[in-house]
Formats: sequence, structure tokens, C-alpha cells
Amino acid sequence: MSDIQSPTAVVPPALLFSPTPSQRSSMADFPTSRLPQYLFRVFSPASAGSTSATEILPHCMHKYKTTRQPRDVFATDPSAAAFMVERHLRWRRGHEHTCSLVSWTSSLLFALQYGFYKASKEKVDLSEVNLMVIDTAAFEPRQFIKDLDLLAAFEADDRVSEERRVELEGLWGLRTKKKALNKLFYFGEYISQGRMDVAGRCAVTDFGSMVQYGLFKVYPQLGDKSTWSSWANRVLALRREFFEDSDGPEQTDRLVPSRLIKIAKKCFGGVWALPVAIMFLALKPRARDDSAILSCFGKQFTLAQVEAWNEREITIVAERQPELEEFENLKHVIVNHIVDGGDILNALGNLAI
Repeated sequence: MSDIQSPTAVVPPALLFSPTPSQRSSMADFPTSRLPQYLFRVFSPASAGSTSATEILPHCMHKYKTTRQPRDVFATDPSAAAFMVERHLRWRRGHEHTCSLVSWTSSLLFALQYGFYKASKEKVDLSEVNLMVIDTAAFEPRQFIKDLDLLAAFEADDRVSEERRVELEGLWGLRTKKKALNKLFYFGEYISQGRMDVAGRCAVTDFGSMVQYGLFKVYPQLGDKSTWSSWANRVLALRREFFEDSDGPEQTDRLVPSRLIKIAKKCFGGVWALPVAIMFLALKPRARDDSAILSCFGKQFTLAQVEAWNEREITIVAERQPELEEFENLKHVIVNHIVDGGDILNALGNLAI
């Protein structure tokens, strides 16, 4: 487990995305002020490239043991770049040998299911599968690009061959067209490229530790091994709960927030504990006035901790991801409860004086 330092200047040599003005005009969010505050990456010994608590290398660098950054994808031949992007975003087998791209997700739910999927597919213990979280405020914004922006840039580029543009258009449609309320293959994917220095700017834990501290006790559906062979479709199934409960969510058992806070503190710790605990809580719909949640967070986190986190103007990009909408809602409710309570105590203290 590692903790984050205050956001600092990017350690060179960071490889930034530098699209042309024409390409940038096709993008909705780049360079974005709406970059999610937190991004996750799942990795294991079998993962392509190299990921550790100090640095991340795409396979094309790790394989050849080079520290020289590859070319920016936007400085590559447009058709070749479009081909690489399509193969990477569709998880094509073997694409990683020449690929400089690295994937992240803003969805903790998607990251967790991917971890169980990897453990099942690779036939390894959960302790060998790791989960990294980063705070993007500690990085230069142009180190990340939204998957849809990357697709849009090359799909609209007339230098890209018709064949490649058709491929990108199909992938765009898959990730944006809603076939049913809970049938949208969008999972908050963001891309970085080349070597990335993450030392002091991430927290890493393993899936075995999260289970040890009670993840499956709170979410037994995640522990159903018969579903670990599925990834994206399983996430869609887990999201269904956000759409099908017409009577609204039930009150939360008081042990649930306590266990999730324990996971966040033991596995991530430090400044990560509060946001990660709320993200774990947001994996299913919760009542807005849930006394068990508000009471537990009020006891486990100090007013100073909550205010310090809230003052950072946390960016949550929730579009098309119900678990992130829930995270945003819970954040406001929990923060307001604790801060308002602190204001009341301060006022009473002033009256006493």
C-alpha cells in the first residue's frame, strides 16, 4: 500500500497527448477539466507491460527494456494510429506487442469485476491480482485521454483510411448507443501512453486483501465464482440493481459501512480511505437519508479529514455509469452531514464562550 503526496510537477519524461487543432475540435473533453479525480488500473504478473507502485510501462517499452518514450499516438501515421487504437480498445489478442497505450477506468465496479475475471482466466490466487488507484490531480491533464475522445479524433480525421474509420465508428456505436436502460457498454475508460511515473501518487492493494477484510461479506454477488468468467456483461448485470428497484433502496445494515471503511483504511489508507470507502458503498443504490451510513462515516472520519478532501473540488464524471452517479450523490450527502454537524458544534462552542 502506498500513499499520495501533494500534487507536484510531473516527473519527466511524461508523454503527453498532443492532437492537432483539427483533431481536438472533434473531442468533447480534451484537454479536459472534467477528467475524473480517481482512475483505477488492474494488473497481475501476466499483464502486458509492467505496472508497479513506482512506474507503468506499456508492453512495447517493457519488452525491449527501453526507457525511451514511444511517439505520441497523434504524431504517428493517422491510419496506423487508428489501427492501434481500435485494437487496444477492443482488447485484440497480441496488440500489445507494438502498442504504447495503457488503459484505466473510472469505475471501481468495472475494475473489481475485471480483477476477478483475471484471476479466473489466469488461474491465479486473488493475492496475485492487484488494484491501483491514482489521483489525476497529481498528473498533467494531457497524460490522459477519454476513450471516446480518442475514437472521435481519428474517426473524423480524413487522413485515416475508410476501412479504419468504419472500424472506429463501430466501436463508438458500441460504447455510446443505449440498447436498453442497463445495456450500455460504457465503463469510463481513459488512456495514458508511454512510461508513467506514479511513485508517491498512487495506492496499490491486492484482491486477496480486500476479500480478507470483508468485501464478499458486503457484496456476496462479487464472490460468485460462477460469474468470474464474464467481464463486461457481468458489470451490466450488476448495474441492473440501479434500475429495477422501483420502491427505492432499503436502509443499509450498520455493519456494511463499517466493513467498507475498514477495507478502504486497511487496503488503501491515508487520504485514499474516505473516497475509496464511499466508492465501495456506491456499488449499489443507497437511501439518501441512511442513518447507518451517516453515523458510521461521522464516527470514522474527522471533520478536518472531510473538509480537507471536500476543499479539493473533487471531479466526478458520472455519465452513463450509475455507480459513479451513486458515488457523487453519496459524497454530497456524507460530506454535508459531517460538515454541517461540525458547523453546529462550532456554533455551540462559540455560544458557550
